[in-house]
Amino acid sequence: MLANAIWWVAIFVALGVVIVLPRVAWYALMKYRNRLSHATAIKRALSQGLQPPDPPPPPDVWKVQHRMARISGALGVAGALIALVVFLINSHK
Repeated sequence: MLANAIWWVAIFVALGVVIVLPRVAWYALMKYRNRLSHATAIKRALSQGLQPPDPPPPPDVWKVQHRMARISGALGVAGALIALVVFLINSHK
């Protein structure tokens, strides 16, 4: 009973690492890059005597989620086609 529970916990932790961690890492990286570019833009504006620019909006998580879903779907279709070709080739031997 305990072994089954440990396996389920391990599976959910692995899914969390595979699915959630890359998205959190991407969000943190984009937020850092936005802050860095905004700080550079502020320095440039202040050195030229201009108004500092507005801060950039936060990264669009849903847009990236949609892009990842499209890429995953395309890779799934490509993998299915490759598997079908391999199956057809091996079935005729």
